[in-house]
Amino acid sequence: MKKIYIHISVFTLCLFILQSVFAESTVTTIYFFESAVCPHCKQANQYFMNNKHRMQKIRLLKYELLNKNGVMDQNNKKNLQILVSMLEKIKKQKGDKPFIYLERVAYTYYTKNGLPYYKSTDRYSKKDEPVPVPLFIINDTVYLGFDNFVINKIEQIMK
Repeated sequence: MKKIYIHISVFTLCLFILQSVFAESTVTTIYFFESAVCPHCKQANQYFMNNKHRMQKIRLLKYELLNKNGVMDQNNKKNLQILVSMLEKIKKQKGDKPFIYLERVAYTYYTKNGLPYYKSTDRYSKKDEPVPVPLFIINDTVYLGFDNFVINKIEQIMK
């Protein structure tokens, strides 16, 4: 009887340890769409390089949309299709709810001639443009640009 109790205790302890290890090792994927000629993209890249030691909970996947000549080559076109596909998937999940953020303001998404656009839900706003880079997708939310709002979201994941 004592052996059974010891085995059950050891098994329970192992389960507890495994649960703790997996709970702490949750990794969030950040999709980073960039351009080789974008100064804000360079700032974002520098930020990630400077914080590499803090990124244990982040998997950063980078996609270039314009090459160093400011041209969209075949690889960049594939990356654009990946972006549009991801945005369409999020839109399907969210419905008509805004999920694109620029400087804390929420926008809706749509495509026009195969390009991703964002527009304001405010009837007095004229914002209706193609999405700029850098663009980050974290979970089911899109962040445009690289500012303190975006940095704070990334910092929350790093904690």
